[in-house]
Amino acid sequence: MAGSRAADLEKQPLRDKSAVVTGAGRGIGEAVARELARLGAEVHVVSRSDNALRTAAAIDAAGGLARPHVGSVADEDFSRSVIEAARPDVVVNAAAVLGPSGRFDESTIDELSEVIDVNLIGTCAMTRWALSGMIEREYGRIVNFAGGGAAYSYPGFVPYALSKVAVVRFTEIVADELSSLNVDVTINVIAPGAVETDMLAEVRRSGGEVRTVTGVEEPVRLVAFLVSGRSSHISGRFIHSRDAYEDSELFRDPEMMKLRRTERL
Repeated sequence: MAGSRAADLEKQPLRDKSAVVTGAGRGIGEAVARELARLGAEVHVVSRSDNALRTAAAIDAAGGLARPHVGSVADEDFSRSVIEAARPDVVVNAAAVLGPSGRFDESTIDELSEVIDVNLIGTCAMTRWALSGMIEREYGRIVNFAGGGAAYSYPGFVPYALSKVAVVRFTEIVADELSSLNVDVTINVIAPGAVETDMLAEVRRSGGEVRTVTGVEEPVRLVAFLVSGRSSHISGRFIHSRDAYEDSELFRDPEMMKLRRTERL
C-alpha cells in the first residue's frame, strides 16, 4: 500500500492538497487551475463571471475535483469566504484587469482605483486570509502575478503597471516577514510573459507594446514548480517564465530577481 501511495504522489504531487486559483474563468488562470487539478489538487475556481462554473465543470469532466466560486476578489468578504471554504495549501492570485489605456493625465482616479482594487487589493485579501491557516499548518505556497508593467516602464497603462509593481513589493515584504517564522510557507510573484489571451488582445487594440509572445504552458509550468515541494528554497522572488528557475544557484544571490530585476535567462 505504501508503494502504491508513493507512486500516486509521484503522478499527482498535489494529491490531498487544496488550491485556490483566482482569475480561473479564462486565460492563464484557467490553464493553471486545470494543471493543478491534473496534479491532484482539489481546485477552488474563482472568477467574477460564470466562467468559473464552466472551468470547474471541465475539470470535473476530466476526472479532477473542482469547486466554483463566483465573485470579485476585490470584495474582502467574498475573498475570506473562499479561503474559509477551501482551507488552501496553495493560492494562485491570477485575477487581473487591464484597466484604461492612454496618458495618465487623461485618466480618472476612479479608473485607477478600480484597477488597484482587483489587481492589488484582491491579491492582498486572498493572501491575508490564506496566510493564517498556512502558518498554523506550517505549510503553504502562494504565487502572485505581476507582468510587464512591473518589469519595465509601460506607457499608456499607468493603473495596471502601478498595481503590478505594488504586488511585487508586497510579495517581497510578506516573504521577509515569513522568513523568521520557521515554517515551510513561500510566496513568490511571476511575470508570465505575453500570452495569447483576451487581455493581450485588449493591449494590442489599445496600441500597447507586445514583446515576444509566450505559450501558456510556460507560466503554467512555472506555477506548478513554485507550488511543488521542489521550491521550498525560493520565496520573495520575481520570476519570469523564461528564467532558469530550476537552477538553485540562481537564488544564492539574495538580490537576484527582486523588484529591480537582474535578468539571467
